[in-house]
Amino acid sequence: MKRIVTAAVVLLLVSGFTIPFASAEELKVVTLNIWSGLDYEGVFKFGEYESDDVRSVRYDKQLDQLRDLAPDILTTNENTKLPRNAKFIAKGLGMEYVHHVAMGGIRIGNFGIPVNYREGDVIFAREGLSLKDGGKGKLSGGGITGNCVTVHTKESRQVICGIVEVGGRDVYIFNAHIHASAANQPWVYEKLEEMYQTGLMTEEEYLFEVEEIKIEAERRAEEVRGILAFIDEIVPEGAPIILMGDFNAEVVSPEIQQIIDAGFIDTYSLVNPDDSGYTWDPERNLNIIDYYVPIKDTMSVGDQIDYFAQYRIDLIFVGGSLTAENVLESRIVLDEPVDGQHPSDHFGVMTILDIQ
Repeated sequence: MKRIVTAAVVLLLVSGFTIPFASAEELKVVTLNIWSGLDYEGVFKFGEYESDDVRSVRYDKQLDQLRDLAPDILTTNENTKLPRNAKFIAKGLGMEYVHHVAMGGIRIGNFGIPVNYREGDVIFAREGLSLKDGGKGKLSGGGITGNCVTVHTKESRQVICGIVEVGGRDVYIFNAHIHASAANQPWVYEKLEEMYQTGLMTEEEYLFEVEEIKIEAERRAEEVRGILAFIDEIVPEGAPIILMGDFNAEVVSPEIQQIIDAGFIDTYSLVNPDDSGYTWDPERNLNIIDYYVPIKDTMSVGDQIDYFAQYRIDLIFVGGSLTAENVLESRIVLDEPVDGQHPSDHFGVMTILDIQ
């Protein structure tokens, strides 16, 4: 990123102080699903896991931890209600932002139902990176979804784009949030068969769950194809690309492997090939333990598998002109509680890139 050394900084350096500037081409990027805290049940208002006071404290702690990380680029999912939540984060971090609403029910402006629902995705960038809105690509779900008007009754998913300038070059940032369901993995089918064989499920229930997992996985696969098509549509050949977000599936899944097959690099596994790097962790994350465990018995079998298995589903990919040589560091962040409270029900991912 471009750094401007002012006269005040020069004086500090002369006086013996040192300031930890990043190099001119380094870019620190972070992705985090910040957790809406909604149960998505209801008509006039969705149920909320937390009280307003608890959520407010959690958001403050979340902001403090993000401020400590000092990202150059931050992508967030499950932002609600937009744009208020985006403005809160941008002001607290001194960043610019672009946002796109993905879901809002029946709504015009501030008015509509559910009253506590205007959810979407945001890209934040440090001031000086000349952030521009690159638009959005709708991945699934019917109806109308926009920042001013939403008219839909089914879940809608999207990918959004922001463009920043680093070292005189445009860098294309994509933030995606795709559909969630039980993993399309052999161990899930084995677990379902075990439940059926031991009498915990009827044959009808077993066959239904297997079919549902396949249907939901195909939906994700189609959404991923939509992401890749959107990228191809707007990115000039040879430009640097960073693709981040909550993919609700691991890299080893067939649907996400499409991204790898398209030439993208999973930055975390590149740097940490032997580390699980879970970002959805029901064994450690206190929000999952405190809010989802008590209602486990009321969930469908598929949801029980999905909610209470460990996954690495929040991902940062690089592509275009960016290769493995551009990846300097990648690690899990925002994974420690503060005063008995995690900042989200997901952990975040940070990657540092050398943009040349």
